[in-house]
Amino acid sequence: MSDTKLYRRALARFAISVVLTIAGALICSEALCHTVGDGAVFALILLLMVPWAWTLRNIWQHTLNDLRRVNDILAVREFEQGLAIVRRNA
Repeated sequence: MSDTKLYRRALARFAISVVLTIAGALICSEALCHTVGDGAVFALILLLMVPWAWTLRNIWQHTLNDLRRVNDILAVREFEQGLAIVRRNA
């Protein structure tokens, strides 16, 4: 995968991760607030939060891996540019 595609994918994943995290937190908290008195529905919502949290963890894990790869690529490029400047000035 080219560096540009990786960068774009990392940005897209980061945006999606943030949106899903905020939306999920709002939806889960709202659902839990409305079902506090009903034990069965409250327990079902808590049970459904487990796969949601697991999926969200996986999404963030992939996002952070992409961001680390982009950071590594940028570090190598900055190092190479620094070497090129030193060679040019020598």
